[in-house]
Amino acid sequence: MTQVVLEAEDLVVRFRKRRALRATQEIHAVNGVSLRLERGRTLALVGESGSGKSTTARALLRLVEPSAGSVRLLDTELTGLDRRRLRTMRRHAQMVFQDPYSSLDPSMVIDEIIAEPLRVHTRMNAVERAARVRESLELAGLSARFLGRRPHEFSGGQRQRVAIARALATRPEVVVADEAVSALDVSTRNQILNLLKDLQDELGLSYLFISHDLGVVSHLAHDIAVMYLGTIVEQGPTAEVFARPAHPYTRALVSAAPSTSLAGRRERIRLGGELPDPSAPPAGCFFHGRCPEAMPVCSTTAPSPVRVGERVQVACHLHG
Repeated sequence: MTQVVLEAEDLVVRFRKRRALRATQEIHAVNGVSLRLERGRTLALVGESGSGKSTTARALLRLVEPSAGSVRLLDTELTGLDRRRLRTMRRHAQMVFQDPYSSLDPSMVIDEIIAEPLRVHTRMNAVERAARVRESLELAGLSARFLGRRPHEFSGGQRQRVAIARALATRPEVVVADEAVSALDVSTRNQILNLLKDLQDELGLSYLFISHDLGVVSHLAHDIAVMYLGTIVEQGPTAEVFARPAHPYTRALVSAAPSTSLAGRRERIRLGGELPDPSAPPAGCFFHGRCPEAMPVCSTTAPSPVRVGERVQVACHLHG
């Protein structure tokens, strides 16, 4: 039996934004997202920029407050927890951010950076913290001799290893990686991806991996959820979704990936138009204005998720 370590059900995030010479607008950033991350597996959240991936990730950890819905971490409901209990739970889920140049405090040495979550989330004494910091840095592939240095003395790949060590310090069950390799060059990116896989095997970590690069996703993720304008349009095992994408949007994304990164060669599907304004999402299926297979019902009725095969779920009127 697999264990679900992080789960969202009907997650909604809306922001109110005041624009010049206009009344306040409501931004529909996340619209009813449901997903499940299983222990020891990697779930990739993919989609265009502006699709709501990062906001979803932050809402799952309550770095952004959900407007509605449910989030459960290790069977504990996070929505509604007070600050003290939420802080207790956060040791179980840590985050690695996109830019290693801005996610590390330049005024702190590496020792202090990695020790910070231990001071906040644990009751370790100074000796215990020092041992855990050294162990975490070595797990991330860096020598303990770097502990007295500052972030500006490191390359981008080394900084991201420090960020990973910081995330590992509390020994979390879940790590959320938000575009964690997109700012790195190709060779360094591959090293970090291999490190993440090795750490998963060694520590039993579960990853929520945010990315727009399907080649990276095919290398790392067991499962995938495809987002469009704050909604999940398709999700299932990565190999199955890539081999037989059921949603037109997924097919377009897969067709645009380099042929070397995914199995087979596909004819490129070019989508017209742009992502709709999240402050005024269209009626019906949010994708219908760009969909090459849209039908009249798509512009009036939002599709409900249905099963395609045994393990893939898709929200599209072409199915069911």
